[in-house]
Amino acid sequence: MRSILDMVTAHVDSHVLEYIGRQLECHRRTAASAVRSAVATLIASLASNTDDPSEATALFHALDDHKGDLDTLESTVGDPLASMMAGHAPPRNGGGLNSLLPAATGEALLTRIFGRREPDAESGIARATSLTEQQVRQLLLFLAPVVMGVLSRRKDQGMDEAGLKRDLAASASESLQPHQPSELAEILGAFFQRVRLA
Repeated sequence: MRSILDMVTAHVDSHVLEYIGRQLECHRRTAASAVRSAVATLIASLASNTDDPSEATALFHALDDHKGDLDTLESTVGDPLASMMAGHAPPRNGGGLNSLLPAATGEALLTRIFGRREPDAESGIARATSLTEQQVRQLLLFLAPVVMGVLSRRKDQGMDEAGLKRDLAASASESLQPHQPSELAEILGAFFQRVRLA
């Protein structure tokens, strides 16, 4: 079975990366690097949260609130992308990555994932990718429901609480392997250290 990291990044294909690049006003390669960094950091924070048994249980139950996130995202990403590529009007609510979010997600989801470490995560990704912290925040708001949606779908497929902890830990570890970009590994290593000290 594919890792959570692979499953999440698989939902951000070349067309989505092109759209992200347009919305963040950056090159697609920069967008791809930022997506890898942001997804890895989201997973790292969730993995660290599950070190606390009560937090692991809370996350496991919270996944039920995100059952439709991935389906909604898959359906809403397609239409605005086709519209933009055809030169038509931008997505609803004036465009931007936030216009693609399911209604139930937003600031509260990032707070749930990062807690008081949120500014550290945003500044770390910004340093690793040359994006501004505001751009990073837009990206995290877009990717957080993708991560939660993948986890929710995994739960629907039979993943139990122990499997959630195991899969998050494995994906967090994968993000620190030598084949990952050294800059990303450095940022995540520092992030994990802050988690331990928090």
